[in-house]
Amino acid sequence: MKIERDMKYKVTYTSGGGAEYEDGIWEVKRTPKRILVTCLEEGFFGNHETGEKIRIGKGTGNPIKNEDDDGSFICYFSQAGTPYYFEPIF
Repeated sequence: MKIERDMKYKVTYTSGGGAEYEDGIWEVKRTPKRILVTCLEEGFFGNHETGEKIRIGKGTGNPIKNEDDDGSFICYFSQAGTPYYFEPIF
């Protein structure tokens, strides 16, 4: 299953030391040119504020990797290489 329009996801990320942290609830919307990721609920450490939007351009540098059949995927928002795991909420 590919990412569907307006799906909600539970997000976790892995630190450089290998520890996993919750990063809240996010909504993912797709347009023909980009993917818009919006934070709906802050995670435990508040790394992203509610309402914060991240725009991801579709192209050769697409940071979304490993889309699975269940709709989950990994996204690398920055060049720092921190993986964010998106797991769909059904």
